[in-house]
Amino acid sequence: MDSLPRRPRLEARAEPDTFSLHYSRGWQYFLLLIFAPPLAFYLYFFAISHINVLTLLFALPALLLARVCFDCFKALRWQGPVVVMDGVGITDYRLGDEAVPWRHVVRAELGANEAFTFLTLRFRSTALAKTHMGTRRFYGSWLDDWFMAGQWRSCLTPLAFKRREVLQRANEFIARERHA
Repeated sequence: MDSLPRRPRLEARAEPDTFSLHYSRGWQYFLLLIFAPPLAFYLYFFAISHINVLTLLFALPALLLARVCFDCFKALRWQGPVVVMDGVGITDYRLGDEAVPWRHVVRAELGANEAFTFLTLRFRSTALAKTHMGTRRFYGSWLDDWFMAGQWRSCLTPLAFKRREVLQRANEFIARERHA
């Protein structure tokens, strides 16, 4: 009787592979469906009327609507991944091209408020957190020390993701770096 060859027993878990998150096209189309019609109405109203108090009153909300629509178009044109987790660290390309090394991270948490879901990385110190805030964040203010002390947040709401998988992968990378 011919026996099948036995698979070698793995002593340690295999290294987790690269995990990347992309923009959710459905979410972007949904936001465009909500925000583009009021913006178009305002632009039509602005085009047919004279500049008066009413048009100026609605200028700020129209700028906010235009910003959301612009961000949606930009996200729909984005080709690559937005957030990448690999053996080196985590990179959020919306905040910059620099990776946050796993050796600086103590733990990863998934948090949510009424509107957004965040991946929050807790750092060993506030100084390490400030070095990885990204070029688009205003990290020189006292408000940042109060709100973001010792942590790094990446907004996951516009991305296609599964909560458990993101948290599990981040913690796998952190545990691997801690035991290395």
